Amino acid sequence: MLTTLKETLRNLLDSPLQSFLSILGVIIGVAALTAMLSMIDGLENYAQEQVAARGDMKSILARPIEGRLIDGVYTPYDTTVAMTDELVAELVDSLPHPVRTQLQMTGRNLGYTAAGERIGIYYTATTLPLLGERELLAGEELTKTGGDSRNVIINESLAVRLLPPNAPPEDAVGLRFSLLGDSLRAVGVAAKDEKSYGVEMTLTTFYDLPEMDPGLITLVTAVEQDEHVAPTEEKLKQFFKNRFPEMEETVDVYSRSNMLADIAEGVLIFRLVMGFLIGIAVVVGGVGVMNVLLMSISERTPEIGIRKAVGATRGGIIRQFMAEAIIISVVGSLIGVLLGLAVSFTAAPVLNYFVDDLDFRAGFSLTTLAIISVIAVAIGVVFGTYPARKAAGLDPVEAIRR
Repeated sequence: MLTTLKETLRNLLDSPLQSFLSILGVIIGVAALTAMLSMIDGLENYAQEQVAARGDMKSILARPIEGRLIDGVYTPYDTTVAMTDELVAELVDSLPHPVRTQLQMTGRNLGYTAAGERIGIYYTATTLPLLGERELLAGEELTKTGGDSRNVIINESLAVRLLPPNAPPEDAVGLRFSLLGDSLRAVGVAAKDEKSYGVEMTLTTFYDLPEMDPGLITLVTAVEQDEHVAPTEEKLKQFFKNRFPEMEETVDVYSRSNMLADIAEGVLIFRLVMGFLIGIAVVVGGVGVMNVLLMSISERTPEIGIRKAVGATRGGIIRQFMAEAIIISVVGSLIGVLLGLAVSFTAAPVLNYFVDDLDFRAGFSLTTLAIISVIAVAIGVVFGTYPARKAAGLDPVEAIRR
């Protein structure tokens, strides 16, 4: 084995230009594949982080279905599920595991600062107590200020918008602004780095506003353990189906765990498609390896004939040329991986520079490393087999005459 390896390295070094060109083809193909897979890994990680940052992974959401598409036309249902406290209590009693629930509704409307300037505000109205954890920069939670008042929580962006230039967001506590036809008072500033202007209030406050627009209320159900998410989802679906048998569809039930699964599935499809397309470059590199080996066989035909004449076996000839193909592929793949990682980790900061509020990082998983390793060996085996068998099949007498 050691003798074969030494002979292989000597043959590659005897034709440095040919060896370099064949390795270059592998480098380019593998570098492109590595960069692509690394960026996709980073994209998947970024998407998962964004989903996880938007809520508790143990929360399940149930939203009433208003209608459906029929032949491309949206048709609303005559009736929809009304999420009431009584219905929620009935649901909780039917579940096998302890849960915490919250009703919430979201919307968007024009608001007005104290100076009369118009601003678009996204609002969330919920029941108390709030599910999940969040940080307040200043002020108090709604549970401490009374749920039936005009007190609300605002996010940092709205706090900055309501304050004079260069004033800290914490100073927004106590400020008033108008929304849905009434004056609201900010009793807390949530530490949320969002571009949009956001307001949180209780459902009691929302329903008491003059210009409130009743919308669909979503039920949020939080379980205590991760393993309870999936069975609780099924229980929720079954409960609403049995509770409203006259309805064709009742609620959409989903969790952020499902969102992560959907993201993983979508990224996998994207990875396979892009891998197939960029894999063409890897195949081109493999063809380059095969061409170099065929040229090497043509130049070394007399040498191969002499070796066979003095006792070299067919298997020994095949092993030598297969070793050359695998070494070219492995060396090219190693360099290609390093080059691809350099490209992807350089591209990530560039993307962050040009896209505001983007915190994208290239990733590199063990799965990616395993894929690249398999490809490296596969290139050598697949594209080295034909030249190796051709060299082993040469007639010694005819080979020596050339």
